[in-house]
Amino acid sequence: MSERIDFFFDPRCPWAWRTSKWARELERRGIVTVEWRWFSLSVVNEGSEDVLDGVEDPGAAALRTLALVKGASGNQKSGELYAAIGNQTFEAERRLTTRLLRAALADAGLDGDLVDAAVSDSSTKEAVLVDHRLASERVGAFGVPTIILPSGRGIFGPVVEDEGADDPVELWTHVRWLIDKAGFYELKRERN
Repeated sequence: MSERIDFFFDPRCPWAWRTSKWARELERRGIVTVEWRWFSLSVVNEGSEDVLDGVEDPGAAALRTLALVKGASGNQKSGELYAAIGNQTFEAERRLTTRLLRAALADAGLDGDLVDAAVSDSSTKEAVLVDHRLASERVGAFGVPTIILPSGRGIFGPVVEDEGADDPVELWTHVRWLIDKAGFYELKRERN
């Protein structure tokens, strides 16, 4: 039986995107069930929750649209939209824009007008902030990806390329073990 994990991401973060592909591979293999959750790097970097108000910020619009989709259509559809956003941006090497977000919605089988509905609905901002605060308060999250286990323990990362490379399940076994160790805090190496 798979274990549910909370996977916190910001759709503008390439490192969260790469790691999300690993999480999807683990889910495909029945190892985990991913609960897609939001975390705003803009809130962290700007020091204000008001950054989620701006319709001109495509990152805020994407987060709020993901929240609207999850509220209306569930976690799986929100995950499909995140995958479509990642494919439109990181896989195609393009910058996130509102136009690109509308294209991602279409790719996920959703109406592009959901962007407008999301940014005009104040409950979507609050939904994003609920997840953001949860990660911040529960595990001191400061960035993404952040994974929280059912035990309530969580960690920033890991940052994984190539869906976990040689053996994604073995990697998960070791990462999960480290996350659950109360005295473990950080591992890091230089990226090329």
